Amino acid sequence: MSEASLPDWAKALFDPSLRNIAAWGGRGSAKSHSVASSLVLRGANKPLRIVCTREIQNSIKASVKRLLDDKIKILGLDKFYKSTETEIKGLNGT
Repeated sequence: MSEASLPDWAKALFDPSLRNIAAWGGRGSAKSHSVASSLVLRGANKPLRIVCTREIQNSIKASVKRLLDDKIKILGLDKFYKSTETEIKGLNGT
């Protein structure tokens, strides 16, 4: 598995005591990439039920699905996750 390089603010994304996390900021602040990497990694370590939302999202396919699929591949977890048109499932039930 590859190592994820994340900005300092993204450490909160791995804090198990936080149930809900919101990220905001300007363009280019690595929000989408940081959140996608943390979700992929956290879901591989522990079975989780995750919902991804954005301000505008008609479907997962039209939103962040491609980014999540790319992060799965970059992090070397493409054998762990199965991606379909509507969802992404991990071998552990994530």
